[in-house]
Amino acid sequence: SVVEGGFNGNNITFDPLFVDQPSYLLAPFTGGDFQLQSCSEARNSGTSNDIKVDPIDVAGNPRVVGIIDRGAYEYLIETTPSRNWYVKENGYGDGSSWANASGDFQDMINKAQCADKIFVAKGIYVPIRKANDLNLITTFNKENAFVLRRNINYYGGFEGNETSEEQRDLNNPNNETILSGDFLQNDSVTFNSNGILTLLNNSENAYHTVIISNLTNVIFDGFTI
Repeated sequence: SVVEGGFNGNNITFDPLFVDQPSYLLAPFTGGDFQLQSCSEARNSGTSNDIKVDPIDVAGNPRVVGIIDRGAYEYLIETTPSRNWYVKENGYGDGSSWANASGDFQDMINKAQCADKIFVAKGIYVPIRKANDLNLITTFNKENAFVLRRNINYYGGFEGNETSEEQRDLNNPNNETILSGDFLQNDSVTFNSNGILTLLNNSENAYHTVIISNLTNVIFDGFTI
């Protein structure tokens, strides 16, 4: 069983990082791939005190490789190599390349696996999914936010044709990648004669723009929030 946090007896209280875990909204389901990714904390974290002779996992592979893993599968090799995901303003692709870039940053975050990189091109991006239900698009909802996940690297500041993060020109203001909670892009700031700041037209803004919580092995670089 899985909850948010750490280990608790035979349970784990963190994301086990399955290769492909369907949303609970689709339950009951028979799809998905519940093998562990290479950086899952469920690897090598079990106990083999009660293991019988020559045990196997549900795929028929050896049950113990090093230290036994938690879950139905024993990790043998990386099942999916790390990859890059691509995001552009008004993109409608699957995120597999700049030519097929997605316009949904959070969807790419949801799909990325450990050690993947997400490249985000110049432009302004607002969250379109609620922080507590990232599988459902709910535009202009004040509870929307970009929710980062661990073991993934996030890079902004791309022109939109580079092949690596080293090729970005972060000194070019035209390549700025902005994550904004201002859905209508109409906020304004005024100062009165006493120097008091007033923010106007912000009643529809998201409560949070980016949520970063308990993350490890993450690079978040090249963004303006």
